[in-house]
Amino acid sequence: IDQDMTSVCFICSRNAYDFEHHGEGFEKHVKEEHNQWAYLFFILYLDETRFNDYTAIELYVWRLFENERLDYFPLNKSMTLEAAEDNREEAKLETLLSQVSYLVRKWKEE
Repeated sequence: IDQDMTSVCFICSRNAYDFEHHGEGFEKHVKEEHNQWAYLFFILYLDETRFNDYTAIELYVWRLFENERLDYFPLNKSMTLEAAEDNREEAKLETLLSQVSYLVRKWKEE
């Protein structure tokens, strides 16, 4: 349990390794992006708020919570890691485009 607390995000279940090598660090991730206390306080806030005062998103989360469903948790998802992955994909696409452009130029020359 102690090892999981220091090496796995409680909210998204991603390993610290992912954030250390592809993000901005595990500690920053669990303190800013997936702060477990923010999730707890949000549920407490919903519990203290009148049902008629909920926004659409609050109502959605509350109904999931009441039905013991955790679909609102971003399991295996992180905006930091998705942004890093998007950057890698964009770089791959740029490389592919330059390679195709080169082949087209060579083909036209011949």
